[in-house]
Amino acid sequence: MNTCMNTWLMQSSDRVGAHGETLSTADYTPADWLPATVPGTVVAGLVENGVYPDPYIGLNMQTLPGYKRGVTTHFSRHFMPDDSPFRRPWWYRTTFDIPQDYKGKRLWLLFKGINYSANIWLNGKRIAGSNHVAGTFRGYDLEVTHHIRPAGPNVLALELFAPQPDDLCLTFIDWNPVPPDDCMGIWQPVVLSATGPVAIRHPFVSCEFAPSRWDRATLTPEATLVNAADRPLSCNLTARIGPLSVRRTVRLPAHGRRTVRFTPHGFPELLLHQPRLWWPYQLGEPYLYRMEMRVDIKGVLSDSATVDFGIRDVRSRINEHGARIFSVNGHDLLIRGAAWVPDLMLRQSRNREVVDIAMLKTMQLNALRFEGKLGSDELWDRCDREGILVLAGWPCCNHWERWHEWKPGDREIAEASLRWQMLRLRHHPALLAWLYGSDFPPPEPVERLYLKVIKEIHPGLTTLSSAAAFPSALRGPTGVKMTGPNKYVPPAYWCDTTKPGYADSFNLETCPDACIPVYESLQRFIPGDQCRPGSPAWNHHAGVSAFSNTDDVNQAVTARYGSPDDMRDFSRMAQVLGYEAWRAMFEAYARNYPRATGVIGWMLNSAWPSVNWQLYDVYLQPNGAFYGTQTACEPLHLQYSYDDASIWATNLALEPRKRLTANIAVVDLNGNTRFEEDIGISLGAYERRCLRFLPKLDASDPVSFLFLRLRQNKRPVARNVYWLAASADVFEPETKQKFSWPLQKHADFSALRTLPPAKVCSRLIFPDDDNRKIKVALQNTSAHPAFFLWLKLVDRQTGALAAPVYWSENALTLRPGEPWEVQARLADRIDRDTVQLLVEGNLDSTSEII
Repeated sequence: MNTCMNTWLMQSSDRVGAHGETLSTADYTPADWLPATVPGTVVAGLVENGVYPDPYIGLNMQTLPGYKRGVTTHFSRHFMPDDSPFRRPWWYRTTFDIPQDYKGKRLWLLFKGINYSANIWLNGKRIAGSNHVAGTFRGYDLEVTHHIRPAGPNVLALELFAPQPDDLCLTFIDWNPVPPDDCMGIWQPVVLSATGPVAIRHPFVSCEFAPSRWDRATLTPEATLVNAADRPLSCNLTARIGPLSVRRTVRLPAHGRRTVRFTPHGFPELLLHQPRLWWPYQLGEPYLYRMEMRVDIKGVLSDSATVDFGIRDVRSRINEHGARIFSVNGHDLLIRGAAWVPDLMLRQSRNREVVDIAMLKTMQLNALRFEGKLGSDELWDRCDREGILVLAGWPCCNHWERWHEWKPGDREIAEASLRWQMLRLRHHPALLAWLYGSDFPPPEPVERLYLKVIKEIHPGLTTLSSAAAFPSALRGPTGVKMTGPNKYVPPAYWCDTTKPGYADSFNLETCPDACIPVYESLQRFIPGDQCRPGSPAWNHHAGVSAFSNTDDVNQAVTARYGSPDDMRDFSRMAQVLGYEAWRAMFEAYARNYPRATGVIGWMLNSAWPSVNWQLYDVYLQPNGAFYGTQTACEPLHLQYSYDDASIWATNLALEPRKRLTANIAVVDLNGNTRFEEDIGISLGAYERRCLRFLPKLDASDPVSFLFLRLRQNKRPVARNVYWLAASADVFEPETKQKFSWPLQKHADFSALRTLPPAKVCSRLIFPDDDNRKIKVALQNTSAHPAFFLWLKLVDRQTGALAAPVYWSENALTLRPGEPWEVQARLADRIDRDTVQLLVEGNLDSTSEII
């Protein structure tokens, strides 16, 4: 029996004028308190009540009381100003009645996440103090039966304290500025539950396989039993997995707890024949089993619990190239993913999490990284169901990595935090690895502490001492790297063996940036004349410290594609830049596999409206980097290499593909075919093959188009288009820059601006069998290429962009005469009378949209 407590009020201690023993009684009247958002932060509540303006718009955040003005580095390292309203505690208060079926039972309050510390009061009594309730990543499971008023009402009040720079808290690092409350709040749900005298906690099923045998799995169900009674009790614990059922009698001391396991040695029925395996979605079905547990005392149910789990085998090793490679169910795989981030005010939205996973899969990525942003339980459940791999761990750059400054009590908080997260996450098959360090490995005593906790709770988990190549004292080399870049670099960078970010090893944090939102989104959060690169509002919506502007991107847009005509033109060219840059990164890792074993793009999404590090914006509009990633990560794919002009075919699936035909064509700006060839191929499972080297391009063509198309039995299965300049990128011979590599000269694509307008016929088709899907039939009827066609669905009346729209592909370039069909799926039903298709690109006035 569980009830999530969603209705809260909040107020500053400055305005309350009462203590917890008074605030937490029904006699107190919270006359001027504000409705609070839970999960969420204090600033979230103030914004949603209209006390503060929307901090996501323009420079509004800088006007909020207590904002750390002048801070240009990591916000979490700086104390709040003396006059900040968040230096004092804030109160959260809720009232509740006990459901009828809870009466006569043991009652529990579960706090899943508080940032940072709190005194907790219930019905006039302090039930937990801030000396115990401290730590962002800890949970608190409190038995409160004797403090509850069965006839109600009951009053729960939290006196909340913000994190300090020397606390083990959540941080947004240099990704964006941080609201002035430093994310103070209740950031995970609060749950009231009822049980009998014995409660079930942390149910889990571990599984093991015989060496190289995936047709037999041994299961070990377990749970912790907690006796809330003041006398010893004998109880029966039953675990049921489908038709399989096992049972044990357990003796518990008064107020004691015990972890109970069902081992295959004692219960041979836990050897499962022909189990259905959990797979990453691109390799198979992410099948989930369900375990139901119940504990009975003399035949009377005391508590029950369910947990979904997957039967899978995850292993990792450092391969012959020195790279960390992961295998799932005996199959090595290339990890291609992105880093996920929550809302900046820590509000949770189930709909938004659905979109996040759908966007990831639309790009055909297979993994997420949670760097100190450990997500909601619902997000983890969705990753399990959708077959998404997750690399999770502690944050970087704040007190978590300033071990030499840890104060008394920090080790205990770190240990308790890890213990809670391991118990919370261990049943998720999506959990691929845990990083107990981020940018750096912890010192040996801290590493030893972490490894002890993990061995105790989840011994089969793959762990990494950090995301970087630094060896640790106890685990040695990591087989991963974090060498950047994190700013703009051109496509050729990833194939250059002299560069630190060259596509090898497993890069857990890298990108070429170039993540400018589409023009319509920019207008929503950067108002008026501030909507231009380099303005105060623009730079405010970039990152912090070295990432406080988009100068590298701005310069690259102009140097490569010519001076933009206006902001709309700048945004469009920025999409072209992002497309080619992100595509090249992911393609280089695919070509170099298994020397390269994984890459995590920085980042999937953004915590607020941003002009960097995102593949789609907070308004759910993908950018050019999104569609470049989508193209690069097709499991069956043709690609070009910028270092040696080689053409590669890749099949990153477990099924071989036979009777394929690769068509390779070079077309100039006027539509003349300079080269064309068909090559017949077959590809085995997870095979990459170099097909040929592209002939040298005609030097008289300032820009050429390379069209790569793959067919199977005459049916198109993949396509990819490049624009290649006669002039190459020229890097500086050396640099002291940490996050990028400057160029002496950019490749010149400005001739694309002279591309003649193309006539493209577009037809919007509504399938009769699904009112959430559309098709768009395109044909370039002109004699020259149609470049970077951007498809949009808009409201016919308002012109607003539909969102989210999951296009099968976008940002298309078509050969003269080429037809192509694109599909899209929408989250909501489509009203045919109000939706309209727009196509942008080098179109002439006679182009038709039907």
